[in-house]
Amino acid sequence: MAVVTDQTGRIEDAYWNSRFEDDGKPVGALERGKVFTFILDLSQYQYKVGQSAGVGRETLCKLKKAIDQNRKQISFIIHPILVGGVLEFAGESPSRKPMTVQLDRLLVKQAEAAENPLLAQYRKGALPLADFAKATRAGAIEFNVVGKRDGCASIALSIWDESGQFPLDNLIHTVTVGAGPGNGKTCGKDGEALHGGFATLLSPSLDRGPGASDSIDAALHIFEFQQSMTKRRTVAVLVDKLRYQAAQGKATIKDRGVYAWELESTLSDYLAKPGEMLSVIQTAREKADNTVDMAGNAVDNPYSAVAESLRWKLFSGSSDEQDEEAKLALAALQDTVRKVTHTPMIVVRMYSVDNDPIYLPLGLLAARAKNPVLSRPVTLIQPLPRERYVSDGKTCIEPWTFGIPETLDGVGAVDMTGVALANQADGKEHWLRSLADLSTWLAPGGTVETAKPEGLLLLAHQADGNLWFESQKNRIIREQVGRKFSAGSVAVLSACSMGSPQGDNRVILEKLNRNGMDAMIVSPFPVRADYGIRLARNMVSVIHAERLAGHTPTVAELFKAATKRTAEDFAKLKIKLNEMSLEFLILGDYNMRLCKQ
Repeated sequence: MAVVTDQTGRIEDAYWNSRFEDDGKPVGALERGKVFTFILDLSQYQYKVGQSAGVGRETLCKLKKAIDQNRKQISFIIHPILVGGVLEFAGESPSRKPMTVQLDRLLVKQAEAAENPLLAQYRKGALPLADFAKATRAGAIEFNVVGKRDGCASIALSIWDESGQFPLDNLIHTVTVGAGPGNGKTCGKDGEALHGGFATLLSPSLDRGPGASDSIDAALHIFEFQQSMTKRRTVAVLVDKLRYQAAQGKATIKDRGVYAWELESTLSDYLAKPGEMLSVIQTAREKADNTVDMAGNAVDNPYSAVAESLRWKLFSGSSDEQDEEAKLALAALQDTVRKVTHTPMIVVRMYSVDNDPIYLPLGLLAARAKNPVLSRPVTLIQPLPRERYVSDGKTCIEPWTFGIPETLDGVGAVDMTGVALANQADGKEHWLRSLADLSTWLAPGGTVETAKPEGLLLLAHQADGNLWFESQKNRIIREQVGRKFSAGSVAVLSACSMGSPQGDNRVILEKLNRNGMDAMIVSPFPVRADYGIRLARNMVSVIHAERLAGHTPTVAELFKAATKRTAEDFAKLKIKLNEMSLEFLILGDYNMRLCKQ
């Protein structure tokens, strides 16, 4: 609780306080299927330890400056994001909420101040929290949510200045959702809790919360919101971990390794529209197919134009000032990637106007070039819609199911000679080579249910949420995917555009995630059939080899080994597809490991 003993006219303490209410009464856990009101207050009082966080330095400076200017009020813009797929907004999705702050409510008062009797009553339990908050808060926002399923829910709140161009703070509120009051999974050690500060942006999983042990080097968060009926804005925040940790006393936010800018154009359009990034990708593939170009010059670094195009889209600002900030952010990211001694690890989160996650193939910035954007490949950490991380060193993947057809539309026979070990006696491997078998396996109560985390490798055609092998006339639709998976299960999906934001391409991914899949390897682009087949074959071979060797590689390590073999296969044909692996994304719990044999 703030100590109120100083003179009027300045701010001593300011706190963000968050809570859920049911009919005006605070609740500590949410009942699934019921509507609750989420409230964020700004106050000079800390209502409840664990559910409050001191305002960040930028917020406090903004408040003090306004008071020095004798202003009566100031406004903030708050972007609420529901994380983890457990909660949904009850009603219209609020992509931005304005908060008007009455500055006199934050000024330190003398002991005779009018609210002190209220404070005493609240401390004694004689005054309900809701009444105390309404009487003393300086500003507030609220919106309604409903729990869709049991689990640990998180609400991320990105705080910006009134122009919407300068980030001030970041908050994460976690809460348990269960079948009834007090039921369900608790949210880590804290239960219901609020965490604040830009360090929260570096967390690889809001499910695990701050303090996760991952060696994160940077975080890139991208938000899109509707500015008018016809215009959307894209804003980005980059946090450089080393600078942030080492320079807390620096004067400006940039000095402390936090960069924010508004992009010149809408990034989601570039990722989704066929004539944008996909066109650049297709050109790169065509170059990779040839040893020389039309002028007879050797074709080197076919993906360099992809990296360059993505760099311009991502690190160009909407004004000269914003552009300068974007270039500083890029320089900081390049410096981090160059200097760290391990493979750089970057958290990436991007959200649409409708609060949906968008998967950004940021790894393409590491494509080879005479002057590469990033000097080496990076490990990207991007969450699935429902976040659950169980890679604790004890949980591992077993068995594996290989959904690889005997015949694939447009290709013909799919040869798995030498790697297919069907009907293994130990039950650690299962093959599905017909669409009928795959359909049965994916249906609710599939044929080989297991209590262990399992792996799925699927080679198929996909469009708008439909899967097929031999012909699109004979397909599996989203409603037929009902199989449940144990915590820690993973899927490698060698199928077209599974991660694309266009149309319904992500519905199979989202259905598998909702049914228990915690990690997936997907591409937001159409997968070349010849590449997809070789990748699937090599993924099987690598899994076999690692098992025989008694190794326990992660999903990311398995994929890296399989794509290396695939690049070597194409190199023998003088096709330079060794960087096609950069098109793929590893989503979710990237640390899940193969079981030791």
